[in-house]
Amino acid sequence: MHAILEEQEAGNEELQSANEEILSSNEELQSINEELETSKEEIESTNEELLTINQELQVRNDQLSEAYGYSEAILGTINEATLILDRDLRVKSANKAFYKIFRVSEKATEGRMLYELDNRQWDMPHIRKMLEDVIIHNVDIKAFEEKLNFTEIGEKVMLLHARKVVQHQRQEAILLVIEDITEHRKVQSLLKERQLWFEDLIENAPALIWVSSVKGKVSFLNKAWRDFTGQSLGDKESIEIGKFIHADEKSDYLNLYFSSFTNRESFNFEYRLMRADGEYRWMMENAKPTFNPDGEFTGFIGTCTEVHIQKTLTQQLNTHVDQRTRELKKANVELEKANKELIQTAHRLQSVLNGVPAAITLLEVVKDSPEGQVTDFTTSVYNQTALDLTGQNNEDITSKTLLEAQPEMREQELFDLYAQVLATGESAYREVHNLRQPNDCFAFL
Repeated sequence: MHAILEEQEAGNEELQSANEEILSSNEELQSINEELETSKEEIESTNEELLTINQELQVRNDQLSEAYGYSEAILGTINEATLILDRDLRVKSANKAFYKIFRVSEKATEGRMLYELDNRQWDMPHIRKMLEDVIIHNVDIKAFEEKLNFTEIGEKVMLLHARKVVQHQRQEAILLVIEDITEHRKVQSLLKERQLWFEDLIENAPALIWVSSVKGKVSFLNKAWRDFTGQSLGDKESIEIGKFIHADEKSDYLNLYFSSFTNRESFNFEYRLMRADGEYRWMMENAKPTFNPDGEFTGFIGTCTEVHIQKTLTQQLNTHVDQRTRELKKANVELEKANKELIQTAHRLQSVLNGVPAAITLLEVVKDSPEGQVTDFTTSVYNQTALDLTGQNNEDITSKTLLEAQPEMREQELFDLYAQVLATGESAYREVHNLRQPNDCFAFL
């Protein structure tokens, strides 16, 4: 019995030990589960971060694709010929402007060395060196002027712009922009020729011409001016504005000149200019500001024309006009006096006419042409009885014709009677009833 109990106690101890081991294993498993749970959360967080990073990378890739698309679109639309070259100066792509300007095909361009294009016009040591500096030393080339002669298009003057760029997969390339300035140089040459022609024209023009600088000092006098005044251009600093102008006009001229110069305004002025022999001659000067193609003020140019004879004749004419004006004023005074007397006489005659009991009117004929038929009459003189008879006022009888005011005159045949008197010069008599007031009867002489 005692042995059985000992065995049972030993078994209990083993069970207790096993239970403790199980409990310990459970605790370890729980700890592992917690660690796994933490790892799971970390993995989920990492996955979320990776997902966010992937989304950002996708957005960046889309933006890069869009940017490259924009770049391709820009290259395809700009007017300057553009090439993309790799490190070996081989043409990777060219825009439409390049093919159009240089009249080459895509097949004969892409994949070939720059120096092999056309008849190797680009195979110049200094061009090769310049592009090598771009790719090796990251040098930017701006407005490098080059003149080349091509088989199909002849001579071209170009400005070359080049810089290193990085494309997909960090590949280095050269962006070469070729600006065709051939026509610009031709225009510059033409402008220079015209400038020389213009300067020669001004120098030998018959008018007196001066030019002032932006500082207001005279910088040029043409031959006509120098011959007229005897002034020399030997020392430009000694050229004084208004130096040969008569003292009576000099002050006003200088004030006008400097105010116009400040305000950039044109002006004209008459003054007496001293000739080389010491005689003063009347001149008319017209001056205006000058500007360069960019709109910047460059000074003034003035032209002078001799008007001495005209001025002298004008002064004589003004004297004659002043005399005639005084005579006309005197005649006007006498005429006004006569007009007043005529008005008084007219008022007296009108008073006499208004005192006559019969209606009196003076009619003037209206014709459809100078030699045509009589179409109407207008009233120029009338008395008060005429107004009472016709029922008109002063404004109506003078502003309206006879038939406009009294259309019934044609029905009463009075208009024809007037026309008959006008044609024959003989008097006529007619008694008619007034259509407006049938009980009244009037006689027309």
